[in-house]
Amino acid sequence: MRQNLQLTELQRSFDPSQRRISATDAKGKILYCNDVFEATSGFTRKKLIDSPHNIIRHSGMLPPVYQRMWHCLTARKSWMGIVKNRCKNDDQYWVDAYILTI
Repeated sequence: MRQNLQLTELQRSFDPSQRRISATDAKGKILYCNDVFEATSGFTRKKLIDSPHNIIRHSGMLPPVYQRMWHCLTARKSWMGIVKNRCKNDDQYWVDAYILTI
């Protein structure tokens, strides 16, 4: 028989400066991004704000990934997945994305 382990209220701390954070409107236009997001993407904050979030979309990502993501978001559900993004200089980087609607 398996023993049930007790859950704890322990919360792990993560350095928030290492998280790439952006906020968009319902159509995907960037309204906010933090310094780490700006530095990782290579775009200036001035260029990012008011741009569509797909400014960092890598062409190697398959369309069904974004279709599933938008299906969840338009249904006001959160979405999690691994996404390849592109930098301004066309380098690429992977993110473990967690997206939620507010």
